[in-house]
Amino acid sequence: MKLVALLGGAMSLALADATATVAQVSTPSTITIVSGDGTVLTPPGEATADLPVAIAAANAAVPCDQGDALAAPATATTAGFSHCVLNADFTKVGGFFGNTANFIDGCGATGTKIFQAYYAYSGTPVPCNRMDIEQDSGTQVLHLQYLHGDSAATGVIRPLELAYPTLHHNGGVQSGWPQPASPGTENLPVGGIEVDYIEINSDSNFGSGWNNSTGMRDWCTTGTCNKINQPIVTHTDYTQYHTFSVLVTSDLGATAASNFAKCLFTDGVLNGCQTISPADATGYRTDRSKFFNYDVVWVGNNGGSQGPNYESINPIDVYIKSMTIWECSTYATTNCPGTQLVNQGSLTYWH
Repeated sequence: MKLVALLGGAMSLALADATATVAQVSTPSTITIVSGDGTVLTPPGEATADLPVAIAAANAAVPCDQGDALAAPATATTAGFSHCVLNADFTKVGGFFGNTANFIDGCGATGTKIFQAYYAYSGTPVPCNRMDIEQDSGTQVLHLQYLHGDSAATGVIRPLELAYPTLHHNGGVQSGWPQPASPGTENLPVGGIEVDYIEINSDSNFGSGWNNSTGMRDWCTTGTCNKINQPIVTHTDYTQYHTFSVLVTSDLGATAASNFAKCLFTDGVLNGCQTISPADATGYRTDRSKFFNYDVVWVGNNGGSQGPNYESINPIDVYIKSMTIWECSTYATTNCPGTQLVNQGSLTYWH
């Protein structure tokens, strides 16, 4: 992922049942997502998911539900995720993901294994000219853009939200996937766990560049919440491309020590792991009829009704080389709980 700072802001790349959020930055990047057995939330308080992300493929290539065959990252297979859900390689000239008309709903794509794009928390679709395949320094990439005033039709300030494989976030859900039981039933906050993968603020390291501070919190339905333990803080030059990977696992409330474990990697190097235990069992979001897996990237600030100072004046650009998601084989209908908490040095996960 590569970011170009503008005025500041936050960008979170999350996953399906997970999400990503970006604020005042431009971003080209490579994302590796491995969906697993924790309910993951995306940008500040949205979406629900089961996703882990890892790096370094050391296995034979396997077929993907969407995209070319790919070898599973070693960390993913170790944690039990060897099913390739998505291999969106935007760099392949002439490939399926080299034309947005092939993979973005409303821009020409049809079917269920495609991306959707709405302005977050709304049914307002993102114009196709905000999502293009183009060249960046000689490499073909997916370019997502938010311009000042883009979300005006929603009545508030909302970021561009690109989701895969389907959207349960106030936008329309593709036919062929489980539909929400009733309007609003798929949304947070309502006893869900938010797992942030990348929350980037431009020029936020006391004037010395980029700051990424990601954590987890419990949007609980009770009066007591664990909210967050210890943020994982990293400083990287996001004007260059990087690979961000996240491994998220959980026992889904099956044991007394029930919790989520999240580990963040940058360019294949483990930055750290976190754990959190939901105060409410609904935080695990196991009902697939309401909470399906989806990977989400946010581009823009989630300013809501807080006023014009919460919307970037400058354009926000995100450039992505590829996105991959790894899961268990039953991810479409059930979660993939672990039964044992594994600690391998600084790496922590449920298996």
